This record gives sequence, C-alpha cells and structure tokens, in this order.
Amino acid sequence: MPSSSSNSPPLPKGNDENSSSRSRRSSSSGEAELTAIQTGIDQLTPVIDNTTSTINMPSRNSSNRATFNSVRDTLGNLRHRLSAYHQRHSLHNHTNNNNEAVSQATQNNEPNNPPSSSSSQTNRRSIMQQLSDRLSLLDAAHSSRVPLQVMMMRRNSRRQQRSGTVPVVTTAATAPLPAGQSALENNVERETTRGEDDDAAMEVPMLAAAAAVPSAPRPSLSVNIISVSTRELTNDEGRRHRHTLHPLGSSSTAAAAATTSLSTLNSSTNPTTGLLERQRRSSSSVLFASRNRAHQSVTGGTSNVVLLASGGGSAGATTNNGGSSSGGGMNVRTNSWYGFGDMGSSSSNNNNMFADRSSGSSIHSIAKRRSSTDLGMHLHPSVSRDKLSTISDDSKPSSVESSVVMDDDDVVDQDAIMAEVDDVEIPVESVTNVLYSWGKGIQSLHDDSEDRSILNVGDTESNNAKVASRLESKSILAIATGQNHSVCATAQGTTYVVGTNLHGCVDPNLAEGSNCYRPQLFESLSSVRVVQVSCGYDHTAALSSNGSVWTWGSNTHGQLGHRINSNNNNVNRDGISTSLFEGPTRCRPTGMALGKGRRASVVSCGTHYTLVLTTHMSLLACGKPLIAGHRELSEWGMPKQLPTLVGLPLVGVAAGDGHAVVITAHGTAFVWGENRHSCCGREYPAELTVPLAMKLSSNQSSSLDSSDGLTIADELAIQDAACGLEHTILVTRSGRLLVCGNNNFGQLGIATSELKSLKALKSVNHPNGGRFVSTEAGYGHSLMLDDAGDVWMTTQNGIECILTGKSALAIAAGGNNSAVITAAPTGAKLLKRQFSMEEIEDPTSIVDAVHGMIEDLEGGKGNETNLSQEIARKSEELLRYPSYLNSLFVNPKQLDTLFERLLRACSADAMQELARAFERGLKGGLDSLRDTRLIHPEAVRCLLQYILFFDIRRDESIVFDLHGETISTFCDTILSLPFEGYKALHSFATLHYTGSLFVKMLVKPLLRTLNVCASRTVDENEVEHFNPSRQAVPVIVAVLSWLYAMAEEQNLAKPADFYSDAVSEINIDTLFSDLYSMKRASPHERSKHFYITQHPFLLSPGCKRNLLQMESQVSQYKAMIGDLHMSESTNDITVEPFFHLEIERDYLVEQTLECIKQADPKDIRKRLRVSFKGEEGLDAGGVTKEFFQLLSEELFDINSGLWSNKYGDEVNWFNSDNTWDEKGYEMIGVLFGLALYNNVLLDVRFPMAVYRKLLGLPLGLEDIVDAELRRGLKQLLDYEGDDVEDIFCLSFEVTWMELGVDAASNTITNEERRLDLKPDGANIPVTNDNREEYVLRYVSWILVDSIKSQWEAFESGVMRIMEDASLDLFLPEELELLVVGSGVLDFKALESNTTYEGGYTAESEVIKNFWRFVNNASKETQVQLLKFAAASTKAPIGGLGKMPFIIQRAGPDSGLLPTSHTCFNTLLLPDYGSDYDKLANNLGRAVLECEGFGLE
Repeated sequence: MPSSSSNSPPLPKGNDENSSSRSRRSSSSGEAELTAIQTGIDQLTPVIDNTTSTINMPSRNSSNRATFNSVRDTLGNLRHRLSAYHQRHSLHNHTNNNNEAVSQATQNNEPNNPPSSSSSQTNRRSIMQQLSDRLSLLDAAHSSRVPLQVMMMRRNSRRQQRSGTVPVVTTAATAPLPAGQSALENNVERETTRGEDDDAAMEVPMLAAAAAVPSAPRPSLSVNIISVSTRELTNDEGRRHRHTLHPLGSSSTAAAAATTSLSTLNSSTNPTTGLLERQRRSSSSVLFASRNRAHQSVTGGTSNVVLLASGGGSAGATTNNGGSSSGGGMNVRTNSWYGFGDMGSSSSNNNNMFADRSSGSSIHSIAKRRSSTDLGMHLHPSVSRDKLSTISDDSKPSSVESSVVMDDDDVVDQDAIMAEVDDVEIPVESVTNVLYSWGKGIQSLHDDSEDRSILNVGDTESNNAKVASRLESKSILAIATGQNHSVCATAQGTTYVVGTNLHGCVDPNLAEGSNCYRPQLFESLSSVRVVQVSCGYDHTAALSSNGSVWTWGSNTHGQLGHRINSNNNNVNRDGISTSLFEGPTRCRPTGMALGKGRRASVVSCGTHYTLVLTTHMSLLACGKPLIAGHRELSEWGMPKQLPTLVGLPLVGVAAGDGHAVVITAHGTAFVWGENRHSCCGREYPAELTVPLAMKLSSNQSSSLDSSDGLTIADELAIQDAACGLEHTILVTRSGRLLVCGNNNFGQLGIATSELKSLKALKSVNHPNGGRFVSTEAGYGHSLMLDDAGDVWMTTQNGIECILTGKSALAIAAGGNNSAVITAAPTGAKLLKRQFSMEEIEDPTSIVDAVHGMIEDLEGGKGNETNLSQEIARKSEELLRYPSYLNSLFVNPKQLDTLFERLLRACSADAMQELARAFERGLKGGLDSLRDTRLIHPEAVRCLLQYILFFDIRRDESIVFDLHGETISTFCDTILSLPFEGYKALHSFATLHYTGSLFVKMLVKPLLRTLNVCASRTVDENEVEHFNPSRQAVPVIVAVLSWLYAMAEEQNLAKPADFYSDAVSEINIDTLFSDLYSMKRASPHERSKHFYITQHPFLLSPGCKRNLLQMESQVSQYKAMIGDLHMSESTNDITVEPFFHLEIERDYLVEQTLECIKQADPKDIRKRLRVSFKGEEGLDAGGVTKEFFQLLSEELFDINSGLWSNKYGDEVNWFNSDNTWDEKGYEMIGVLFGLALYNNVLLDVRFPMAVYRKLLGLPLGLEDIVDAELRRGLKQLLDYEGDDVEDIFCLSFEVTWMELGVDAASNTITNEERRLDLKPDGANIPVTNDNREEYVLRYVSWILVDSIKSQWEAFESGVMRIMEDASLDLFLPEELELLVVGSGVLDFKALESNTTYEGGYTAESEVIKNFWRFVNNASKETQVQLLKFAAASTKAPIGGLGKMPFIIQRAGPDSGLLPTSHTCFNTLLLPDYGSDYDKLANNLGRAVLECEGFGLE
C-alpha cells in the first residue's frame, strides 16, 4: 500500500506517473501535517487552562465532563497523528536500507523517503513534549476523580482513534457469517483445531471508531454489516443490517475534527454506531470478523461494504474503479478503500493490507471472576498474589522517544472491566516493570541480534542487559526463554514472541527458520488472556486466565497435547506416521486437551515434552515417552497423568532437557527421565522411567522428622526446583540449595575447579548468608532469586550477584538466555494484570470455610439450608480430588475433629444431604485413582482418610451407598495397591493413627459398613431378605484383615475392636456349614472362594465357642453312630451315647486317670457323663462341671511335682526336672481336651505361652514366665553402650539347678547343670553385635528345649480329644477364656440378665435382699456363691451378663437352706420375705458348707 497520512485517503493505484507524483508531494505534505498539529495545540491551550481551573467534579457535571472529554480526546488524536507521522517516516528509512525493491527505486532516482532533517526531528520532539505536558496537566486534575465509566469511554475513544478510521470496503453479496464464538473463545474441552486456510488463527473484535471527521461533506455509502457475535448475541445474530456510514477523510483543522469524533461515534442518530454501541455495552456480544472470513466475504460477491478489524497490523480501504488491490495475497475488487490502523506497517512495495505487525487490538469478553492464581513463574515473596487481579491503568511512556512507539496490546476488554466496577482500583499512578534480558541476541527478549551479558554491571543506565525497546513501556508479568526463542506476557494478557522460528515455535505463520529479531505481538492469541508462558526446544505453551493451555510449534513427539482424531490404526492420518510415530510441525495455537473439568495452573515445557500442573494439584504430561509415558496411537500426544504421580499434592513442576522434577505440598521432590551426569540425584540407572523421590545422603536424611515422608525439616523440604541440560537445582524452605549433576560450567553454584559433577545432592548455601527463594536453569547456567530481591547467577567460580538493589520480582532462564523482571523505578513491587481471572480455591481455605459455616450453624447464624448445602458442596469437592486430601490433615485428629463437628451441627435433613455429597465425592475421587500405581506415602494417604466418611452410617436412618458400589470400589482400590503402596499406607497408619484414632477412624467405620452390608431381615413368613450391598462383604473383610494384621503387629487395637455383630449373629448353622466347607476346600479353592470363617477375627468369642461346641456335637454323634450294636437274637439296635466315668470323691485323680487309660479311644470322643459313687445326682452338666472343678484343684497343684515351683501358685509351668512322669502329662492333656470337648471350664493357671504353643504361634521374649529373667534380657537388648561384654559378663551358656534322686541313698539331690546355647558357647562372650542372637537362643531354650519331653506328652493328650477341632479359630487370649473363663465377675451384669420363676419378680422383697447380700459380700463369698449356683468360679465367655441365671421360689418362708441346680444355673431360694438377716445367714451357710449332689 502506498504511504500516506493516516487521516488522508490514499489515491487509487494507477500508472507509474501517478505513483511518482504522489511520492514527490510527500515532503511538502509532511511539513503541512506538522504545522496543522502545532496549530491545533495552540488553539486548545486556552481551553485546557480554563478546563483545569473550572472543572471541579467532571463525573457529576455533564457539561464540564463533555468539555473535558472533548479536549482530552482531541489531544490524544493529535498525539496519535504525530506518532503515525513519526512511524511512517522511520519505517521508510528502514525500508530503504533493507528492501531490494525500494533500493532499486532509489537507484532510479524515485524519491521514496520523506525528509527527516534535524530541524524536522526537533519540531516533532517539541510538539510531542507539548502534547505530553498538556495531557499530564489534564490527568493530574482529573485522573483520581473520574468515574470508571467516563475513564473507559475516554480510553475507548483514544484507542479507536489509534486503530484508525472505519474501513469501508466494497464486498460481494454473500451469506452472513455464522454466529457464535470465535475459534479461541470456543470451549477448550471441545478441542477443535482450525483449518489450514484459517490464516489469522482467530477472530478479532471489530472496531467501529472514527479518528477524525472530514472537513468537507462526502457522499454517503451503503453499508452491509456482517454481524458475528458471541454465544449470547440474540437479536442481531446472523442478521444483515443496511445502514449509512460516512467515509472518513482528513482535515487541516485537526482540533475541531477530534473534538467532534466521540460525539459522532456515539450519536444515537447513526444506526450503525447504535448497533455497535449496543454490542459494545454487552459483556458477551461483540462484532467479529477475521481476515479469513473477510476474504471469503470480499471475494465472492458484489456487496458494497464490509467492516473489518485488524488484530495484528494495519488494514485499509482502497478506492478502485474497476482495478484490483493485493492485500496479503488476496485479490479484492472494491469501489472504495480507506486506510486505518498502523499505517507504518505497510511498505510501499508490498501493498499488504493485512500485514502482520505487533500492534493488534482486541476486545475480549470474559465473565466476572476473581483470582489469585500463581503465574507459574518464580515470583518474589514480596509480590502479593492476592492483588494480582487488580486492574491497573495503561503503562505510560517513560520518554518522548518511547511514547511514539504505539502498540495496540494495551487495549483492555472494556466490557469486562465495565462489568467489574465493584472490584476495580482506579490507580493514581501507572507502574511499568523493568525487564532485563541477556544471552543470545536473536533468541532473547531484547530487540537486536547482539549477544548481551549482565555480569559486572554498573548502574541501571549503563546496564547492557536492560531492555530499551517496545517492551520497556509494557508491564511484563510472565517471561520464558529457551534455546531458540523467548516469549513474555503483559499485564493486559497479550503475548510477545521473539527468536528463531524453528518448526513454528515463534509464529507458525512466519517462514520456517526465519528470525524474529525483536519481540512482536503474537497476534494469534490476541483474544486469549495469557498469564504464564513457557518455551521448549521447538514449541511454546501459554496458560490463559481461564485455565486453558495453548500450544504451538512442533508436535513431532506429541508435546503440544493436541487431540488427534483417528479411527483406523493402520492408516496414516492427520500428519502422523504409524511407523515413525511422529506428529506434524508448524502447528498453530490450539488448546491442549486437558480433559473435562481440568484447569491448568502452571505449564512447563521441556525439550520435547510439556508438563501441566492443574488447579487440582495433579500433573498432566505429553510428548517424549520417557517423560510422558507411552501412548497407544489412539491417544498419541494426549496429555495424561503419570500413574505413579496420581494423588500426590503437587504444587511445583520443573522441566529440563531430558528430566523433570515435581514438588509436593509437603516439600518432597520427585524426579524422573534421563539421568545424565547423575542429574537425578543418583549414580544409576541411566534412565528413571518412574518418578522417585530425590535421593538424599545419609547425613541429610537424618534430618527428617519422621519416616512417613510428610513432616520434613525445612533444611530438606523443597519449595522450588529447576532442571537444566544435565543438572538439577532445588531450593529448600530454609533458603539453601541442593544441587546435583553436571558442573562443567559451574552451573551447580560450585567452582569448576572443585568438582566437575555431583552424583548425589549436595547443599550450597547463600554466599551472604541470605535465603534463596526461587531458581531457574538454562543449559549451562542457573539463576537464583533471594529474599532481598537480588538475582544471583552461577559462574565457573561459583555464585555471583548480578542484580542487586533492583527488587527483582521474577526470573527466567533457558538455553543460553536469561531474563529478569524488576520493580518499577517508583518502587512499587506489585505485578498487576489488567483483567480478572478465575479464582483457584486452596484446599486449606475450603476446610477453613467449612469450619466457619459450622460455627454459623452452631450459633444459629445465616440460613440453615443454604449453609448445609454449601457445606455439602465443599465436602464433596474435598473428596473428589485425592490430591486435596493428601495435602491436608497430616494429623488425622484434625480430620476427626472436622467430621465430628459436621455430625453434631447438621440436622437430619442436612445429614442426608451431606451423605449424598459424601457419596458423590467418594465416587469421583476413587474413579480418579483407577488405573494408577500408588506407591508414595503422600499419594496413598487419602485412602485412609476416605474410610472415616463411611462412618456417616452412624445414624441408621441415613441412606448412603445403597448398593455398596462405593465401598466396593474403595476396597478394590486398596486391595490393588502395589507392594510399595501397601508399605507406604502401613507406614502412615502405624505412625499417625495412634491411640484410639486407629480404631475410631479406620476400624469402626468399616465394621459399621460391614454390619449394614451383612445385615438381614426376616419377614412374617420367616423368609430371609439380605441387604442389596451384600456383594461388598468379601472386599470389606479383606481390607479389615489387612488392618487387623497391622493392629496385631503394632499393638494398635484389641481383638475385641474387630468383632462384628452382624457376622457373629449369622445363623449358627450357616456359619458351621461355611466352616465345614472351608476346612474341606483345598488351598486353591480357598483362594477362589470367600469363606467368612476364614476370617475368625470378626467372630466374637461366644460365636467361636458355639462353633466349636457344634463341631464337638457332630463328632460326638459320629462316635455314637460308630458304636451301634445289633442283637443277633432280638435284632434290636443298641447304642451308648455317653462316655461314663464313675468316680469316688476320695480317689478322684487316681480313678480318673485309670479309667482314661483303659478307655477305648472311640468312647472318649463321646459325650462325657460323670457320677460320684454314693450320690444320687443325675448329670445334666452340673456334675461334670463339679467333677472338672475338683479335678483341677488336684491336678494343677504345684505339689504334684508336674509343675515348676519357681512361680508359686499363680502359674502352672512345666517342670523341666520331671522326667519320670511323662504319662502324667499326657493324662493331663487328655483331661484338658475333654474339658474343651465338653464345654466345661477348668481352674488352671497356664501362662499365655501354653495357649500360643497349642495354636502353633511363634514365641518371644514377652512369653517368658519368669518376670525377673524377662526384665534382665530386655535390659540387655536396650542397653545403649558399646561395652556389653564388660558390663553384663555373659556367654552363650546357661546354668540351672536340677533336682534329682540318688538311687543309692534314696535322697533328693540338687545339682548344677550347664548347657551351651551354641557350640562352644561357654567361650563365646555376649557382645553388642551378638546379643540379639543370645536372647533368641535363650528364649528358645526356656520355652521350648528345656520342656520338650513334657510338652510333647501334654500336647499328644490334648490332640487325642481335639484332633479335628477348629482351635485355630481362636486367639490365645480367646482360647484361655474358653478354657478357664473370665476372672472378672460383674454381678450387676448378672442381675440384669437374671430371670425369676415361681412367683418372684425383681421387686420382690426377698429378691431385693438377695442382691443386697451379693453386692455387700466379699469377693471370696461372691466366688463361692457362683460356684454354688453354677459349679464354676469364673465367668464364661462374654462375662456374667452372658450367663443364664434363674432364681426360683422354693416354697414359703421356712428354715430350709437355699439349694441349686448347677446343671441349669438355677438357685432355689425360699421366700424369706423382708427378713434380710435370715436370708443372709441361710444363704451364707449354704454357700460355704454345702457339697455334693442329691435328688429331691
């Protein structure tokens, strides 16, 4: 396009003569332009003086406001005209030096350049200074008081004037463009890509503003406006509007023209501007027309006019009577063409009406949102993220020279700002941050190809790295640099790119490999508000304010994360080769397919991969398989989570050349990828395919507070990381560095003369004793930012400070380049962006909010329904994202407190709503853990926390997980954990769920759930109905088995804590059938089928006793059937169901042992029936109990010689000296078995070791009976000194005194015995190294070897009776309870369980006196009473409350003593009335004096 004034319509392109004459007139017209601008300033000066002195409150005075706006806008128009004049002339000078066509024209003596003499330049500077002074005067008087609407209107007018006049182009009549959003405004989740012909890559807003009003009337032109709106456009959607628009021209009276421009634009009489104004005021409706669509409209028909907007350069209109004009490669036949925008971007030999220039304008509608989102780059701690959403004013030029370089990226979304009046701070002063850039000139953010260095810098003015370019006037918020290019984002959300366009990484629209020497606006993202950027080797990523990620450049490894549509894996499609598995290059900006509901918070590009950290603290990766994982072709290039990182609460990410690091909320750093030069903190392997925690040296790991990986000391907790080519830098919370990898350039902060590489992490401190807060890494260098705002860089000599006293806010490094953002010279340290962002809710704030709402509920504040619904919503959000939970509640007590408060505060209806939210949240969270590999403590912790939320079933009326799907999924997730996951979960549970928390938060919720799932109901027809969630029983039991093993190992809970009421109450026949099937099944069948009796820890001791009793009854029945006899004479069948013992009381032991010796083994397995000679009592169970009670007193007497006398009467332990009576031990074993077999209690005092040996369980130091010996051995193990040999003076030898009988003298002897615990043990001293072996051998000798013969005889006797019994159902404690009962006698429980017969009730006087006597009696009397009434001195399993007890009336008042039926636990009590003394005397005599049985 020919050069011309921005306010003058260019002449139609004709023959060469016309072109030459136009060029020759350029000099005189330029001087005239300067004169006209100076005249306008002179005319406005008195008006300005009057305005600043008389206008008090422009916002409240419409007349004054109009005057103020008119003057202000006129000045802005004059300054824009002067800027355009300067740019036009400067550009022509540059073109003459670099463009071949222009050079040829110069050789032919064709004047292309306007004069630029020194006087002309002086005039321009003088005029610009006058304009700036007058604008500043106006702003000083009104900027702090002008309301937002007026300020926006003023800024809108200025920017429309800068953009140029309204284009008027003749176009063909064609169908209206489709209504709807632009490509970049579409939902990212649709993940659609633009077509090949969509050169602009987006739609840009249409600006309809006039820069000036023509001085002379011109004929009106017919206008067809094609309206393309966003989704909320209704009335004007897809409709053609035919209006009249005046073409624009130039005027020498620029002041008057500018004064009327705003009123002309907003005139209600102009139907076109009325439409534009209506759409401008809508926060969701604007007019869009992309270049591509304009091209389609222009080239296809005969319409007169189409409105265009240029997003990245100048556009224009050409008056052409039948001719053609080339614009960006398209042929346009027009009737009229009027230029607008940045005319300086058009060169005379190109005529490109859509030339790409870094001056794009856009209006982008966004919803009203707030945010404190992390920019994803390293910010100084003084930078308040809470104020990042504050809207600041445009950055003002710092000098006259910079003010003439106008860019359009400072155009803000006016509609979005207007919608956020309540959230806006109107700044009094604008702030521009200072940018420093150094490294390779082409790839860095400075404007030339010069390689710059920042070392040994002086003051700011002489700093070679300070950027003095178009970026100097920008508020840069995000910077990134790589090996080939750099990119930055401004406070307005616009993006600038620079560097070598390798595979389209700078701009896919530029030529491959071309160099972009100065930062230019990346026009393809003009409708996207960018908040963070990152550079790979040949690709680029940008994070938008709505959490979407836009990537462009090379996609050879799938690093862009673009969706690939494919239906057939055997056919090449979309540029992907199935054999080479490579994607296309020069890809245009497209949203990454993050997945439904995911929003990004940080993006980081490695060489050939991209990492995205989401707002839910998870990581998505795409690209290089070693980093992102392998993909099937159908999912090739798609961002996916790494299975081993799922669930980790990730807060930081760093990408290097071939390795990457992520940081958790607890300060753990995980690394994976190529391990070149040990950059992964370990010597081998060469590649880490799975992320592993950074390996610390032994002396460093000792600083860990605990082994759970969560509570890490500040010296080791990581807060930031950076990855270079072959090195890694970590920053700890204490401010020091941990480094590893290659150090050939000193990139580790250690002088190269000291070491060339590090194979493990090493600490590097701040040279001045300060604290580092963040770091960045290039290929061979590293940058650090400290808490003072100073920037440090690694050199071959170590770490050197390169910027001090500049209040650095952000740093970036990549390749051989670096960049730093420092605070503005005014001292402001806030990074402000000029648009709002969606707020990212911190998990901690969610918990705090829930606590606050609970307090409101408890205090009766607010609406209960609304509060309950909000609590439910936030609770669901916490559960839906495992990473949230894993970042919270390191102390489980905090979660328990929150849960208890929820249950107390919520009403019944609110509780049901909360239960539904829990269920939805649990389902969502568990679904996100599918197909993952949870191996880290920080990842699996949420599974333990999930368990508590199943305890919502405390209230039986709550409907929760009706079909058991949620609990089944949860249990399956735990059961599918790899070994590392089990180990991590075990570690955290045992370390943190101590005391009652283990049972309350882990065991009880699962037991309640199991009870619900295993419950059944019986209807009136006695038909059983099972719970629909019964299917979940096997997996719940499996998880409880794991917890039970954990509790048993660490002593975290009692066996009784795992008893399930629902399981124990299952019909005994059903349980016995299950037990019988389980015992008959092979190990393989047991692994395939579920048997509830295979998990006996769920069964109460009473239930186990009933199973064992039923098993004995079946065995007794079999023994009885096996002894059938048929009489040959009478054919009668006789059977003997009992094993009879008739014993004299005076010879109880002798006769019993003799009868057992002579008995047939089959008879012993029948039911036992005992009778005492001379007594008439019939044995219905009571005589048998009496028999075993008396037998126990004699058999287990220590004076019998069978038991050791070392421990007194309290313990029956085998006498190792008794080698002559093995048969006696066998008989005792038989009697022991008979008692179990017949469900009779024994009065025996075996230690727990006996029951453990019977069950085949291992023994340990705690099982030693001798308390003194046990204490001494424990002291030996716990001794911390290194002189065990000298202090304890022990050897591997034991000595003891053995009793014997001298046959010659027939006297008892007591001889010392010695035994070596190992060969030559007497000569082997016990030392620090072998003391554990000594204790092990000693314990084994005491509990096993020394009593081997005695134990084997006893065990064989027991097994004669209990050979097939299911003793393994019992724990040692339960077996002891089954054998001897409980010594705890709770007569209150017995009273509550007593029934009365014969006319007695609980209110009878004699009954009241009876319980008065019992409660006042001594313990010995109570024991004798129990023995008198039930033939036992111990309570059965379950205590006295489980023992049936009957008190029956034995006639009226008389002198008879009470009697009992011990077989039925019945006390016969005469009715003594209210005479307490008589009851006490008679009952006492009966209890203490009566013995034997008789018949009445």
